Amino acid sequence: MRKYLSIYKATLLEELQYAKGMFLSFIGTGIHIFIFFALWKYLYSSGEKSIISGYTFAQMIWYVTFTEFLTSFSSSNIVRKTPTSDIVSGNIAYTINKPYSYTGYIFSRFFAESTIKMIINLLCSILLGIILIGPLNTFQIKYLPLIILIMFLAVIIASLIRLIISYFSFWIENSEPFQWLYKTVFLIFGVTFPLEVFPVWLQPVIRYSPVYAAVSGPVKMLVNFNINEFYGVLVSQLFYVFILVLIITIEYKKGVKKLNVNGG
Repeated sequence: MRKYLSIYKATLLEELQYAKGMFLSFIGTGIHIFIFFALWKYLYSSGEKSIISGYTFAQMIWYVTFTEFLTSFSSSNIVRKTPTSDIVSGNIAYTINKPYSYTGYIFSRFFAESTIKMIINLLCSILLGIILIGPLNTFQIKYLPLIILIMFLAVIIASLIRLIISYFSFWIENSEPFQWLYKTVFLIFGVTFPLEVFPVWLQPVIRYSPVYAAVSGPVKMLVNFNINEFYGVLVSQLFYVFILVLIITIEYKKGVKKLNVNGG
């Protein structure tokens, strides 16, 4: 654990040098949020309904704002590109012989980057949400610790999926098309539209998928907390964390074995 903490601290100091760049990178996220704001404003104003699929206009904009906030973590190059680059270039051969897990090394660096990104993106997201729509009146501060818990697990799930895809590079040279597919699925079924907007027959499929555990479920608890639904989200998240860790452990072992057989 001490080794990973040292990696975390070293990466944190490194990322602090680029904190200003993260502020600039939020501009792209802000543009996405503004596009969704315009889309939902049109949908709400084009009809007589003040509530769509159980969401008020304010809840919908805050939903979009925080789904963008969550997905910004899994777009990290540390889990998306660094493993692929290390595997393709062969640099991973130098790392796997060191006295720590390569997966633990990647996540230590990822958490360091996420610490800075969380502070910057959270402040910018809240500020942008207040500017666009005003405070979220349905938010209940007493549930904040529970919301933080499922938000944290959501980041873990999304980053594990990204890393699993990156480890495809043990077998294929370019895993980027799968990263794009991941992003597209999460964008359509988690970021742009909440679960309740989809047809009734499709909702159970989404609810039991990683999309709900990593995006829509946690953010729904932010905009309209329900203790029964919270337990459902938490159980789903714990299930997926277990499954994804199991997958990534087996995948990495098989990948390293293939690397050793081929002589690095």
